[in-house]
Amino acid sequence: MRRMKRFATPIALLALIPACARHAAAPPPPQAATDHATLEHITHLSPTVISGSEPVTDADFELIRAMGAQTIISVDGATPDVERAKKFGLRYVHIPIAYSALNASEEVQLERAAHEIPGTIFVHCHHGLHRGPVAAAVIYAAETGCSGADAAQKLYDAGLPRKYEALHQSLEAFLPGTRILPDPKAVGPLPEIAQRDSLTLAMADIDRSWERLGAARKNNWQPPPDHPDVVPAHEAAIFAELFRETNRLHLADADADMRTRMTHAERFAWALNAALEASDHAAANTAADAIAQSCTDCHNIHRNN
Repeated sequence: MRRMKRFATPIALLALIPACARHAAAPPPPQAATDHATLEHITHLSPTVISGSEPVTDADFELIRAMGAQTIISVDGATPDVERAKKFGLRYVHIPIAYSALNASEEVQLERAAHEIPGTIFVHCHHGLHRGPVAAAVIYAAETGCSGADAAQKLYDAGLPRKYEALHQSLEAFLPGTRILPDPKAVGPLPEIAQRDSLTLAMADIDRSWERLGAARKNNWQPPPDHPDVVPAHEAAIFAELFRETNRLHLADADADMRTRMTHAERFAWALNAALEASDHAAANTAADAIAQSCTDCHNIHRNN
């Protein structure tokens, strides 16, 4: 259960507040959305712990608020949209995790969230299928005192996949209350935007570019109807540049196999760009298939374990 804290009485607190502050203007009401919700894979582990996909529209944030959440926890590598969340009266906490096993620091931060954040929490990764639900299950276990294995079973009962074995094994091994949590007064609150590993951020950017290219491919390599600003050849160039910069800046300490695989992926990305520049859709499909296989093979060795 979440820890209860003692506070001074409202009257005592009021005496400490200057009179002018007591009559300050009330904050503006939360903004209303004008677009449509895109949230997927919404899973209620309990009335106060919910997981789902990344909110990207105003309607997504409005829906999260309507579900009773006051705080959003992102476990994705991308920077949370803190300012948009604030427009809807929502607070962000950023605890990025990888697809590999949870480490001690990540478990401590998630357990802190269970004890330090009041009210309902909405937890998301990118698609809401893997990292987000696992993180939500850790919070649920820490909040209720159940084992990580029991929390994991709630995910499986809800139909969520068990794709990344090391990630799920670390959840199942989690036991709440076995680590000493830091005093938040000493270490400060959980961050709105975490100091992230550069490779984590780079891979998140690559993932989003690849998603946009996938939407263009489904539309016969034309701009997707819901993203008319995405020009496939231009997006492919951005995609290839992301690989080039990742290889140049972030892989100095990676093992030789990962550097080789990322170099191959970059070459396939430039081939996709060249094919789209030439309007050769058959060659583009071939290059895209090679990229997909390259990413799958690399993830099986370097991300899923």
